[in-house]
Amino acid sequence: MTGGMTIPPLPAGWKDRVRWAADRFGTPLFVYFHDTMEDRLATLRAALPDGAHLYYSAKANPNPWILRFYTDRGLGVEVASQGELSTALRAGVPAGRIIFVGPAKTDDELAAAAAAGVEALVVESVTELDRLARLASSDAPVPVALRLDLGRSGGRLAMSGDTQFGMDVEDAGRALKSALFLPSLRIVGLHSYAGTQQASVEEVTATCRSLMEQAARLQEATPARLTFLDFGGGFGTPIRMRDPSPDWSGLGAALAPHMAEYRKRHPWTVRMAFESGRFLMAPAGLLVATVQDVKIKNTRRFVLLDGGIAQFGFDDHYRGARPPMIEVLTSADGPADAPPVKATLCGPLCTPADRIAAEIDLPALRPGDRVCVLNAGAYGLTGNPGLFLGRGFAAEAAAVADRVHLIRRRFTAEEFAALTIPPDAAPGEVR
Repeated sequence: MTGGMTIPPLPAGWKDRVRWAADRFGTPLFVYFHDTMEDRLATLRAALPDGAHLYYSAKANPNPWILRFYTDRGLGVEVASQGELSTALRAGVPAGRIIFVGPAKTDDELAAAAAAGVEALVVESVTELDRLARLASSDAPVPVALRLDLGRSGGRLAMSGDTQFGMDVEDAGRALKSALFLPSLRIVGLHSYAGTQQASVEEVTATCRSLMEQAARLQEATPARLTFLDFGGGFGTPIRMRDPSPDWSGLGAALAPHMAEYRKRHPWTVRMAFESGRFLMAPAGLLVATVQDVKIKNTRRFVLLDGGIAQFGFDDHYRGARPPMIEVLTSADGPADAPPVKATLCGPLCTPADRIAAEIDLPALRPGDRVCVLNAGAYGLTGNPGLFLGRGFAAEAAAVADRVHLIRRRFTAEEFAALTIPPDAAPGEVR
């Protein structure tokens, strides 16, 4: 279903704050709005079933200020690498509120998660379970959730079915039985994730019901008592102009009877959880870039920005034909009533793929004007190639009330280059 939920507007006066931040901190710049983050979290909580727990997916945007925002409001954090785990711990997230997911974990990652004391380490295969058992200590058994491949997928990117993620029900059954003889591990639950950008309550409800059904069967066939079920997330939200806007307000009512029945049969299941990253953060952030040049070529107008797919939309294979939502901040001395013109927004990279929007109606922009890409709060800084051509990564700022704070300075290619080791600097290391 579409159209039921609208994206919360950015706070009043946001353009003035973005202008000030762009002047003060430079561009390209990400700006995240505290008020919109609050609105999105309240909206999702209202849509979820009563008593559901929520994890923030750090991969969407792992800035420590953002991690603290969500943990201060009672969320756990889902991480998918040792780097994200370290970032979360340094941000002050309690280890007991972190779940660690992801395929192909290294021994170092398994050991780090076990040593940190995470709430649950999500294991993807029987092999990974055996490796973890060898690394962990029986003095402090590691809580484990098995990632179950339910054979069904949904949304824009499938994360179940014919993919590399999770284990089938038969392997999960064997893992539950073998865990009885692994004193260093304690299997506490199941995890699933069907896919990103799912489009309907019906789609998510079917996945949740499937996980509960498999959890019931596994507990009937083994001595396991699962206290934790994580249904994943993937709540769709519009990013580009023509994207659907799913209405999630009926999710709680759709799931409530199934969860109640499951809990009646399995009263020891004390936590039923969901994850979200993009839904919470995408509408709360924007990317602001500055016009560097305007060209007219073969009757087409190209507006060249200092930010592009290195910050937003690297996975857009349509080269701007699916444009994001754009707002323009023209210069104070620009014409107030200039009619719109067709223009293509391009970034500074030396590739024709660096197009944010193709042939859209815009004011007649000039160098120095600012362009805002909306719905850019997720998968911006860390989901795009900031080091391609040595451009570096954009800075990040947070707008709280009527103030804007820098929460991460620009990371330059020069700093990255300083990490390299000359071949003759460390003798004997490589043969």
